[in-house]
Amino acid sequence: MGLVADIATRLAAGGFGTLGTNLFIGYLPDQPDVAMAVYGQPGVAPISAMGEAVGAIVLERPNVQILCRGVSFPAVETAILATIPCLEAICEEVVGGKTYHGVWANQSYPAAWRDDNNRVVMSLNFRIIKGG
Repeated sequence: MGLVADIATRLAAGGFGTLGTNLFIGYLPDQPDVAMAVYGQPGVAPISAMGEAVGAIVLERPNVQILCRGVSFPAVETAILATIPCLEAICEEVVGGKTYHGVWANQSYPAAWRDDNNRVVMSLNFRIIKGG
């Protein structure tokens, strides 16, 4: 699996939804009203090896964004904030064949807005360090 699928799978295992039903990878469809999506985001440059393996990526440092949508502000807020301990629990763990050294929220509170259908949408960004 790739980064976004790894994170989405962890969220599904944590009870945040069912992949392809109300938890999506790389897009947030117009329906259902209550849904979550995971997107890949630029992070910082990877760390490359020195010596005989010059140029080989040793550590990747990507980001992901979680979008959560619903009709109730308190419900969306509760759901998206609950992703923080779920994802930050990933530490020195092999997920999808890669060692995830850690996942950290980039902010303590989500950005929030309403979509064209007046549903609440919130976003949180996470930084990740994983083996190359």
